[in-house]
Amino acid sequence: MRTNVLLFKARIKPALAKMLNESSLQTLMGAAPAGYRIAIEIKPAEGSKRVLCYAYARLDESIKIGKKLRSTYEKAWQKFCHDKKATVSRLERVIEFTGASRGEQVNAHYVVETDTDKGWSKEVSAWYDTEHMLGLAAVPGTVHAVRFINVDHAPRSVACYELKEVSVMGSDPWLAVRASDWSNRCRPHFRNTLRTMLSVFSD
Repeated sequence: MRTNVLLFKARIKPALAKMLNESSLQTLMGAAPAGYRIAIEIKPAEGSKRVLCYAYARLDESIKIGKKLRSTYEKAWQKFCHDKKATVSRLERVIEFTGASRGEQVNAHYVVETDTDKGWSKEVSAWYDTEHMLGLAAVPGTVHAVRFINVDHAPRSVACYELKEVSVMGSDPWLAVRASDWSNRCRPHFRNTLRTMLSVFSD
């Protein structure tokens, strides 16, 4: 299948996380990505010696990644991270928006991964793509917003927000978008939801 981005996700020791870069992804993939972003969980679980790592490898649009090749990448990633539960997922880009603070430095990367109740997938997708992400992208401090579908692992919907600072999420404009009537109808039908705030340390 054709894919836009590969997501390398694992719980990893902080020292090893800081070693991740374009060269690391090139070694894992056997080819340099067209672009990449590495982000590390800001607040790991209490007592945990590992942090959640999201490494995105943007691919040339002509590249096709089959199940076998994805599995090969995943095994190499698990070995690199010393994490048997580490995953590599093919992401299909659904929609993206330039943020109100386009061009500013990104210091925070917020990800919302979710499935939905049966029968609610189309409604939630429409809400995300025509109201929610558009509204959050227009908030001062938002640099970029993009939503993917995770082809290989649940949760399937992966919404990513690149922010100037974590504090953007507490601003009045951000909270107003979250409090819309449509938001209040859709959000109770999220399932298996993961919300993660990460610090971008490599780009």
